[in-house]
Amino acid sequence: MRRITTSLLLALAVVGCSRGPVQLLTGAPQSCSDPGFDFVEGQLLADARAGTVIKIGLMASHTNIIITPGPSPRELTPVMWPAGFKGRWGSGNQVEVMDSEGKVVATTGMTYRLARTNRDFNPGDVFPACGPVTPLP
Repeated sequence: MRRITTSLLLALAVVGCSRGPVQLLTGAPQSCSDPGFDFVEGQLLADARAGTVIKIGLMASHTNIIITPGPSPRELTPVMWPAGFKGRWGSGNQVEVMDSEGKVVATTGMTYRLARTNRDFNPGDVFPACGPVTPLP
């Protein structure tokens, strides 16, 4: 009986660790026109449809800075990563985002500054991340 229980627990552990890749939205440009001026800051979260969403706390563009108050559903904005980026399950239920070279650049549950293209963007739209992904405290 003990051998069956051990085998069952081992099988469950293997199944739990092999959840496979996470499908991310991709297609944003690899680099930004001016990553210092156009960005959002917020917590990156896992999402069943988009792979990742960002809960925007601050949004800046070359024309203004908007600080978004408190949580609201429109702040959960799907992130479109540059072409070649991939997602995978990390520890727990966190999604790890890897760049085109396979380096982990972001993990859900953490807060980041994401640069964006300079095209018009409104919270709730798909966010076109490009350029550097900067971890924040």
